[in-house]
Amino acid sequence: MNRMSAKEYNQIIAPSETKEQITLAGLLDQVKYNGRKLQWAHVPNEGKRSGKTAKILQMMGLKSGLLDILIFDSPPAYPLMKGAALELKKLKGGKVSPEQIEWLDYFNSNSWVAGVAEGLNEALSLLQDWGYIK
Repeated sequence: MNRMSAKEYNQIIAPSETKEQITLAGLLDQVKYNGRKLQWAHVPNEGKRSGKTAKILQMMGLKSGLLDILIFDSPPAYPLMKGAALELKKLKGGKVSPEQIEWLDYFNSNSWVAGVAEGLNEALSLLQDWGYIK
């Protein structure tokens, strides 16, 4: 019996973080909040860039470790909170960086809900817990 390598598994079966992010973006774009579209944005912090591009983005204000998704509407389940911040990691092997931990601590101590999801299903569970989706 032939065994599938981890690389083959990730390419064939396990969805990539990018694919899951795109799926999540499509779902968030459909969420209604007080009769209008939910106000949210993705922070394009992932991926490798050339040194020049990275420097330009830093000069433009991109902050290291900022979480993937920022939702600017108060979570319905926590109406006194300002918004939500979510870091989406790939289903297997995604690691939270020290900078991301700092951002998680910042958001959680400044009236935001914040969390890390391993894969799309965990992200949807958090969004449900926060009251954005049913």
